Amino acid sequence: PSVGGEIAAVLCVLASQGHASADAAAAAFRVGLAIALPDSTMTYHAPSDWPALLDEALPRLNELTPDGKERLLRALLATVEHDGEVTLTEAEALRAICACLHIPVPPLGQ
Repeated sequence: PSVGGEIAAVLCVLASQGHASADAAAAAFRVGLAIALPDSTMTYHAPSDWPALLDEALPRLNELTPDGKERLLRALLATVEHDGEVTLTEAEALRAICACLHIPVPPLGQ
């Protein structure tokens, strides 16, 4: 089953956590999406109820293969690091997402 919607939802949540403007969040989202789903035409939307989005998306994403999780992790890292600054909120959101997906978080900002 396709999990493109779930990947996009998680990237939207992560992008929204570290950027004050919708334009900056959208740019971060596009960077991550290009890695996770290079052929996707999905667009950024600010999540109104991000806890519910994560509650729905993460169990499905946890079923990804190891290769799928590795690609998703690269996309998540690119989303967080695209502007050269990792905020505490972004880092905490990334750690929580990775914990739910049972994947280790590499050092950030390097």
